[in-house]
Amino acid sequence: MGAIYPIMSLLLVVLFGLIITRIAAAILVFTGVSKDLARFQARSAFTNCGFTSVESEQVINHPVRRRVILGLMLCGNAGIVSTMASVLSIVNRTAENPVIEFVYALFIVALGLLLLWLVSRSPMIDSAIMTATGWALKRFTKLDVVDYQGLLRLSEGYTVIEFGITPEHWLCGKNLIELRLGDEGIQVLGIHRASGDFVGAPTGATYIRRGDRVLIYGRSAQIEELEHRDKGQTGDQSHEKWCEEHTRKVQQELAKSRRSPRNGETSAPSAAAPEKPDTAPATTA
Repeated sequence: MGAIYPIMSLLLVVLFGLIITRIAAAILVFTGVSKDLARFQARSAFTNCGFTSVESEQVINHPVRRRVILGLMLCGNAGIVSTMASVLSIVNRTAENPVIEFVYALFIVALGLLLLWLVSRSPMIDSAIMTATGWALKRFTKLDVVDYQGLLRLSEGYTVIEFGITPEHWLCGKNLIELRLGDEGIQVLGIHRASGDFVGAPTGATYIRRGDRVLIYGRSAQIEELEHRDKGQTGDQSHEKWCEEHTRKVQQELAKSRRSPRNGETSAPSAAAPEKPDTAPATTA
């Protein structure tokens, strides 16, 4: 079939785009961008679709991210031209028997794209790209490589988000001691004031005011509920519910840790050697 070479060229262009965007997304993750946002920014830049103003500011204000996005834009332009050339070549090669050969070409292209899509979604491939990118950055650049995704356990049910505070929000007009967010298992990492100032690692005496944007870390379900929590009895009840839930989880984790082996001890003590309390030092035979 005469169109096989243009088809292979098209699939190689798509493969190249997938690899480039994954590597770029990994670099963005190592600069502190969440994985979902990094992939969105990388794909947007590669396809020249653009993204919202808030995300643009996050890229523009960081020199490494600016370079990554610029490189993606250049590669994306080349990829678009190559894709169009491959598609036109496929159409021209099927001119002798247009119906049969064109349908066959579409089938091969669809099958190839499906295989590439399945491979690109593989956690193993994603982990390999993250590992290789991190090693390359440490080896060949001076970038301070930190895997925030792994450090904050963002793939294990935790998340970091930023949202605005309205006068009706449950957080508005209170300090962190009054809010007791730690009792819910939620941490306030920072506050962007309406004036433009940033309060990093706020203390208990720090107030949250109207117009602020708070940077919150915690479990995804709790963060989503907190983002839309309003003042009043309903908000207070939600707070108490999550406090009880967090206390229950902490107690379960403590009970589990006490049952698990420690320092080479067996999980079940023998009759001759009763288990020592946690406060007493372990004895050796």
